[in-house]
Amino acid sequence: MRIATNILFGVLLLLLLVAPLNLPQSVQALCNCTTPASTVALQALYDSTGGVMWSDPWDMTSDDNLPCLGVTCDEGVVVSIDLSNRGLAGTLPSNLSSLSNISKFNVSSNNIHGTLPRELASWSLMEMFDVSSNHLSGTLPAEYGLHWNHSASKQMYFHNNSITGTHVTA
Repeated sequence: MRIATNILFGVLLLLLLVAPLNLPQSVQALCNCTTPASTVALQALYDSTGGVMWSDPWDMTSDDNLPCLGVTCDEGVVVSIDLSNRGLAGTLPSNLSSLSNISKFNVSSNNIHGTLPRELASWSLMEMFDVSSNHLSGTLPAEYGLHWNHSASKQMYFHNNSITGTHVTA
């Protein structure tokens, strides 16, 4: 009986040690946004869009790396945010612009209102920007047209909002 218990304990311990190593790379990458700017910007996004009410909310009380489902990082730097259809309700904070290496931003199909922050136009690596199907209003800031190269390879979605401007099909 004692041998069986020891074997069972050994197997359980081995599973606990090996299981995290078998996670897909994308899951491991979600939780390593450790720069102070990333933490502040992600906290601001969470707070300003009612994070506790999202489907799959983040655990913002953890002292560990932020467990941010929908956020992809590369070497501790946020490169993508995809929070489409997650129940975000509120406004986009301007300090998201501190995430300077972001190339994909998708918050489509939520309940985001207000205007688009001018500061987000500083995302010079932007490849895909989707704020469609929200409740955004106002004029698309001129900075979006000045700083982003709107070539055919870029994907910009503003539809199903009340946004006006030269790069928008409302």
